[in-house]
Amino acid sequence: MKIRNGFAVSCYIFACHGQGGGKLLGTSINKIDDMTRIINNADIYVMGHDHKRSATPKTVLSVYDNSGNFFLKQKRQYLVRSGSFQKSYEKDSSGFAQGRLMQPADLGAVRLNIGTHRDRKGGFDRIILDIEAVI
Repeated sequence: MKIRNGFAVSCYIFACHGQGGGKLLGTSINKIDDMTRIINNADIYVMGHDHKRSATPKTVLSVYDNSGNFFLKQKRQYLVRSGSFQKSYEKDSSGFAQGRLMQPADLGAVRLNIGTHRDRKGGFDRIILDIEAVI
């Protein structure tokens, strides 16, 4: 993403098909959180497979460099289950959801609005990534 005045910022997204989430809501998010231990510097982690739709913010500490001056700053990451458009439990239909007595999925997808703002505090001049999840 290119910004005015020579500033640039990147938004790193790690996405994969994923694994099943399990019966409890927390299990689904924990599967994505496990990915953050393998690839730890992404801004957004997206996983499909279990047909759930959610976006959970996670705050971590990151090291930033401003012309040789290193400092710690909070970084917000989003753990996203991508959602589904596959209907289940309709009249005269059958499929894996009915066969395994799975809960119906909340249909739709997660929308992520990605933008930036400029931060000029404490002698630093930075472009900050803004991410908003809409479910």
